[in-house]
Amino acid sequence: MARGMGERTRHPVIKRTMRWFNLIVVLVFVHAIDLAVAPAQDRMPAELYMLHVTATDAAARPLPGAEIRLDDEVAGITDITGQYYLARKPLPDGSHSVTASFPGFVTTSRTVARLSEISQSKTGRGVDLTLKLPKLRRPADVEVDRGAEPPRPNYDVVPVFYVTDREDTGNQNPVLRYSGERSRAATIAYGICEVTIPSTHVPGELESPSWLHFEYNPDPDKHVVLRSVQPLERDPFYVKLAAAVANSPKKEAVVFIHGYQNSFEHAARQKGKRRWRWRNRSGAAGE
Repeated sequence: MARGMGERTRHPVIKRTMRWFNLIVVLVFVHAIDLAVAPAQDRMPAELYMLHVTATDAAARPLPGAEIRLDDEVAGITDITGQYYLARKPLPDGSHSVTASFPGFVTTSRTVARLSEISQSKTGRGVDLTLKLPKLRRPADVEVDRGAEPPRPNYDVVPVFYVTDREDTGNQNPVLRYSGERSRAATIAYGICEVTIPSTHVPGELESPSWLHFEYNPDPDKHVVLRSVQPLERDPFYVKLAAAVANSPKKEAVVFIHGYQNSFEHAARQKGKRRWRWRNRSGAAGE
């Protein structure tokens, strides 16, 4: 009798659990990954992409978050290694312009002649392009200490792989990129988002703006912030994910699954802080 009652009481729990999976976000976190370890060509076969752009400063340091444009249309932003892959798609004949821009740096463009040919090929190699963006010059009347090191940010940037069936709004604000509703076309979206963790982060906390402290906007120096969202095509996503796992010390990935009651932003921030804790594990408890 007791066994029968136990079976009946489990059914509502199972039904509620199944409903949670109607709208889920799967955030794939890779243990101790460093996307800058493997060269880009080792991670992405040249036959899979049409254009591979690497944005750097004048000293060849990567510029994560640089905006990439193709013929004056925004294609996407570079990842934490300063790279962006553009999948193959039909293009009109003729030359095409590729532009990289980043705040505080000179916008740089390059004309590419073979893109329309590559866009129609399934086996041809994609174009690899490096765009170096010089620093914008300061006004002549401002004294600059040439020997001083640029200030380091007071936060870490954590990359998080994600897979979601939520509606892609197309909004350039990463917080609003995915809504709380399932995709009307029943499509699955793939990509990498970046979460910033302040140097003052307290394990167990998810630092957010507080009106009590007169904070009205997210500040990466103080809060856990979803900084960017970079959607990817399915094949490039899995190529990057496989490469990240292969380059992780334990060859492992951790999958984080949560229910529909969390927003995409909240889930990404939660996963980002866990990724940061595992990467910087120092014996601290409580999270």
